[in-house]
Order: sequence, then structure tokens, then C-alpha cells
Amino acid sequence: MKGPELTSKYFGESEERIRELFRKARKSAPSIIFFDEIDAIAKKRGEGHEASERIVAQLLTEMDGIEQLQDVLVIAATNRIDTIDTAILRPGRFDKLIYIPAPDRDAIKAILRVKTRKLPGISGMSEVEFNDFLETVTELIIREEKKKTVDIDEAIRFLKRLDVRDKEDIDDIINKMKVSEDKIIASKYIGADVEAIVKESAKLAMIEEIEHGNNRGVTLEHFKRAISVCPPSLPWKEYLVYESQRIKFKRGI
Repeated sequence: MKGPELTSKYFGESEERIRELFRKARKSAPSIIFFDEIDAIAKKRGEGHEASERIVAQLLTEMDGIEQLQDVLVIAATNRIDTIDTAILRPGRFDKLIYIPAPDRDAIKAILRVKTRKLPGISGMSEVEFNDFLETVTELIIREEKKKTVDIDEAIRFLKRLDVRDKEDIDDIINKMKVSEDKIIASKYIGADVEAIVKESAKLAMIEEIEHGNNRGVTLEHFKRAISVCPPSLPWKEYLVYESQRIKFKRGI
């Protein structure tokens, strides 16, 4: 369920939708309920309107109330964990918090492996050629990511405003973004950006085939051009916000 799908402008209808969802899950047990964008329905009480507080109360009742939630697993995803009511995140409701970071070098290479293996021109490569190709494209992406930078001191000041003050935590975050002794990258690639590069490369190869009759498939040259027009989309401040939340919610990470 997407969070917004459970909300309604009519009094009591949102709570009824949640009750019905959990009723079906219990009836179908063993079952899994997955909430996407749970921040839409589980905002901190006292910061929203009365309807949102009733929705949170209903969620708490269903997840850890008088009626036991037997053989029903509840999973949720959000990129705004700081806006979620803390009672929802307590053990007995969500027992484990898992932070999914922006992809590092190995993760970028793994995404490329999945997304490129069946592309024309690449699918025919041997395993050795394919690994070399992945390594080269990954290096190009990392190199592109490092082109624009921000002063480390500015990033540290921003982290302290986010209440990350432990030197070990600050060093851990900064080292993931460091380009030089006094610079960090200005924006990071996320998984969707890497996928966009693959799609753009395939599009460029298709256009080339249509316009020039060249059917050699997707090549490294296409990836170089795609990387140049598909910049990283996660700004450094937003990345630091996510990392500060990771520090705050270390339980289960």
C-alpha cells in the first residue's frame, strides 16, 4: 500500500481503510503488509492535523494492540524517517531499521551488471570483457561525480546544525564524500541515476542505428555521452540529512 492511498478527506474513513487492510492481512495469514511512503500516514503527533493523529493512533492499535498480529509481517519504506511518529518506530512495531545508502563504487558496478547484461553489443561479451567494461563505466561515473565539489568545512558546519557532533560520526560521513583534504563531492549518484545512464546509452545507440544504419549495439562511447548528460541528482545537503538520520536511528542499522 502506498501511504497516500490510505488517506481520505472524510471523517473516519482513513482509519477504516487501515482496519480493513489489517483485517485482510490477518485473514490471509501468513501475510506481508508493505507500506510505501509511510511518512504520508504516520506523521509525528502534535505537528499535523487531528485526522493524521487519528491515523497514527489506528496504526499503533493495529500493529501492537489488544488483538495480536499473528503471522503478519509489516514492512515500510520512507525517505523522511525524521517526520515519522517515534512510537511507530519502537520495538514491537518496527523492530529493525535498515538504512539504504547512496550506492558506492561496488553498488554502482552491481547495478550496471544487472541493467546492461542483455543490451545489444554487450550481451555478446565474454565474462572477462564484460567485467572490464563494467569497471571502466563505473570509473567514468565516479570521476563524473567528483567534478563538482564543496568545502569540507561547510559540510561539517551543516552536519552540526543537524545535531551530528561526535567527531567519529562526522569523519565517517565526510570520508564517504571526500575528494581531497578540503573538498567533498557536491552531489551523489543514486540507483535511479545509474539506471538513467543505461537507458540514455541504449537510446543513443538506437538513434545511431536509425539515422546511420549502424547496428553495433551499445558501446563505451554511448556510455561516455550518456554520463555527460545524466548528472548525479542527490545534493550534498540532502545526502547529509539522510546520513544524520542514520546516526540518529542507529538501532538495527
